[in-house]
Amino acid sequence: MTTNGKSILIIDLNVETSQQLSDALSQEGYIVTSVFSGREALNHLQYFPNLIILGLILSDMNGLDFLRTIKQQTELSSIPLIILSNKETEKDEIISLEVGADDYIVKPVQIPRLKARVRAILRRQEILSNLLSVENETITIDNLSLLIPQFTVTCGQEHIEFSKKEFEILVQLAKNHGRVLTRQVLFYTVWGHRDSSANRTIDVHIGRIRKKLKGYAHYIETVSGIGYRFHG
Repeated sequence: MTTNGKSILIIDLNVETSQQLSDALSQEGYIVTSVFSGREALNHLQYFPNLIILGLILSDMNGLDFLRTIKQQTELSSIPLIILSNKETEKDEIISLEVGADDYIVKPVQIPRLKARVRAILRRQEILSNLLSVENETITIDNLSLLIPQFTVTCGQEHIEFSKKEFEILVQLAKNHGRVLTRQVLFYTVWGHRDSSANRTIDVHIGRIRKKLKGYAHYIETVSGIGYRFHG
C-alpha cells in the first residue's frame, strides 16, 4: 500500500519515543507531526490527520481523557487511533478499547509491529471511505437496519450510535446471517491483521454492541468456544 502522503499525529510526553516513531514512519512516506500535550494536539486536529498515535501520559492531561474528548466530537470521532502504553495489563487495554481506541501497543514499541498496525488501520480506513462513494447498501433483518455507507443503525424507529469498529463487526455478523464467525475471523476482517488479543478484543466490542442494541441484543448469539452468530 502506498502512503499517498497520509498524515499521522503522534501525541506523547516522551520525546525519545516520539522521535523514534516519527523517524520510522517518515521513512515509510507518512507525514508525521509530534506534539506533547493535549492542548497542542487539539490545535493540530483541525487539519484532520489520517491516524493518531496517542500516549497515555501527556504534559497536561491523561491520554484516556483526551481520547474521550475527541470521541465525543462528531467531526473527530472517526479518526482512527492507536494507544501507546507503558502497562501491559488487560484492564488498561479493555478500557482503551471501550473508550474508542482502534488498537493498543505496549512500550517499548517494536517498530515493525507498529508499521504493520498502521498499514492495516489505514488500509481499513481507505476501504471504509470508498464505501461512501458506492450505491447505498442496506441490510435489514426483522426490525434491525444497517445502512452501510452512512454507518447508520436503526432498531425499529430508534437510531443507535455505534463506533466505527462496532459497526464493522455488526455488519460482518449481519452479512453472514445464520453463520458462525470465529473471533479470529471477525478480528482479521475488521482490523486487517492477526493478534494474540483478538478473542478479548472481540468480546469487549460484542459486549458494547449488545448493550447498545438493548432489546435486540439477543440477535447476537454466543457459540461457546467458537465465536458469534447473528440471527433474528
